Amino acid sequence: MPSASSRKGWRILIALLVYNGEEFVGPCIESLAALDPGEFEVDILVLDDASPAPGWSERCRSAAERKGFGYYRTPRNLGIPRNMNLGMLRAVDAGYDAVILLNSDTVLPRNLVPTLVRPLIDDPSISSTTAWSNNVSIYSLPNELPDRLGARPELVSWISEQLDLEFCGQILPVPSGVGFCMALPTSAIDRVGLMDPLFGRGYSEEIDWCLRSHSEGFSSVLVPSCFVYHAGSGITRAEGMVGQGDHIVHAHQSIIDHRHPHYRSELIAFTASNVTDQLKERGLRAIVRAAARDRGYRVEVSRLSHRTGDESRVRFVIEPDATVPVICGWYEGFRADFAVEDGGVIPTVASLVGIPPEEIRIFSQGPASDHLLQHLGDVRASIVRQPAYRESVF
Repeated sequence: MPSASSRKGWRILIALLVYNGEEFVGPCIESLAALDPGEFEVDILVLDDASPAPGWSERCRSAAERKGFGYYRTPRNLGIPRNMNLGMLRAVDAGYDAVILLNSDTVLPRNLVPTLVRPLIDDPSISSTTAWSNNVSIYSLPNELPDRLGARPELVSWISEQLDLEFCGQILPVPSGVGFCMALPTSAIDRVGLMDPLFGRGYSEEIDWCLRSHSEGFSSVLVPSCFVYHAGSGITRAEGMVGQGDHIVHAHQSIIDHRHPHYRSELIAFTASNVTDQLKERGLRAIVRAAARDRGYRVEVSRLSHRTGDESRVRFVIEPDATVPVICGWYEGFRADFAVEDGGVIPTVASLVGIPPEEIRIFSQGPASDHLLQHLGDVRASIVRQPAYRESVF
């Protein structure tokens, strides 16, 4: 197999793991069909793990074949690790350079393949790249409106594109990858082997694989340039495969502790560091700033959230009684905080975004609202005042 340094356009296999979950699989397949392969040759294989829902496998096959995807249904249910192994084996046997293992409760951005594969080409010592997401263990980029996000694939793509502009191929070494959306080079699979079927129905099998790869000199990285919506254990919980407090979770964690006694301390140290907090802050700020530039924004002074239903427009909110004002930027469930500069709220926001606000809404009176109105400068935004009323009783 050619080395990473001798190939620019890799052959990539995307293995979509399916077990029931019809409500998730349809949007996932649609987003797969819209992928931009970039310079890569991409094939998609749907691996149906003997879904028991009546008629679902036939509908899944039809949906896959309409998009030109491959489809395979196992004769019996294998469980997640063995279904992953089918995708990994297919990638190795058919001469692909990498395989992307993908849960079906996801919605993918157009730039998925270039962003996940680029680090594998640049650094052959990387054994796995994991996408960023709203719901991906300790690496999550928080979002308060996940259902709204999951229903809008164009928004997922836009967010991922903005993050790619912000991080421009940067990566973050992590204790382990996360199997919901993880790219593996076949060169690493050749050395490390497959997922261990001991993990049965699933949970922690990718942690074990990544840690085995680390013992071979590889590393796992998070790719903040790639953002994937993830419902989060949507199918496994809906199908009763993994539940809250499930003994399988604890049993598999015990296997990891026994096999890789160093992992828990590495995870604790990684979590205790502020590296992910800094990454999240930077990513959230980039999303809010870009949305304000592209979609417009308004400034609000309020003690309450005052959600209007128009979440497609950025809202910069300040607390009216704050002695040290902090600007909270909101967009489609994402929140980013910004410190107020010496010039005041409006100049600070205008400097962050590059354009002045379209509107200023005063929902609550206080020192911050008075100061804001006194320091509008040349801003010509419309000002909306709400009738004064008692908002708090203490």
